[in-house]
Amino acid sequence: AKMIGCPYMIENPVSQISTFWRKPDHIFHPYHFTAYCKEDNYTKKTCLWSGQGFVMPDALMDESLGKPDNRIHTAPPGPERANFRSATPHGFAKAVFEANKGVLYE
Repeated sequence: AKMIGCPYMIENPVSQISTFWRKPDHIFHPYHFTAYCKEDNYTKKTCLWSGQGFVMPDALMDESLGKPDNRIHTAPPGPERANFRSATPHGFAKAVFEANKGVLYE
């Protein structure tokens, strides 16, 4: 991304990337974007490393949903567990698109 000059973000749950590379630029939980997708009312601390004009969207929560659950950490073992745990939250993806769509056309 740096070579071609485009905005970028690298998303990863809390991990050792901070130790080996650098501290994240942003941290969020899926429930921060429940106004975009009510099904994302869960916790999962996720880090973002970004640059070159990437715009982090402001949190927009649906307060009517109540306390977020912990489904990621309590997911039962099974063949789809890794996919379920690693999926990018829909609400966050929509918020990122909305916040950055103008950057793409400049």
